[in-house]
Amino acid sequence: MSEIIRFGVSMEAGLLDKFDALAQRKGAANRSEAIRELVREALVDQQWQEEKGEAMAAVILVYDHHARDLNRRLNKIQHEYTNTVVSSMHVHVDEHTCMEIVVLRGARKLLSELGYRLIGTKGVLHGRLVPSTTGADVEGGRASAASKNEPSRANRKKKHQHRHQHNASTHRHLE
Repeated sequence: MSEIIRFGVSMEAGLLDKFDALAQRKGAANRSEAIRELVREALVDQQWQEEKGEAMAAVILVYDHHARDLNRRLNKIQHEYTNTVVSSMHVHVDEHTCMEIVVLRGARKLLSELGYRLIGTKGVLHGRLVPSTTGADVEGGRASAASKNEPSRANRKKKHQHRHQHNASTHRHLE
């Protein structure tokens, strides 16, 4: 990991209170971690606007699987981009509705093109393109921390570990 630099930030008390609440909801260990995460998000957003280099994205689709030929059309589009589609997961939400999550990797412009083609397919009820990064192009990002086997924020933050048991009628914590 690169050298850590300390700097001061000035802001109104009300804005700081809202920032602290946001940081807590997102599980940040402290303000510094919350600020680093905001900077990383801004860098990824900026890189997507520039449309340079390789990136990753997820396309989330919700659709009625009874819509005429929709599965075939979505699959056909994905097969046109076999070098870009990394993986997909199909989830049955209920007897009529499905969710599909398609993971993409490649040039940002190509990912946007494919994502919006899938979202725009007739019969898709809701869709969202979630831009991301390979991690290599975010200085000081988790990719560099993970490569040094440092514990992730989630592992450092765990105060109460538990596992869940699910069945048709219960959801309970097991200690």
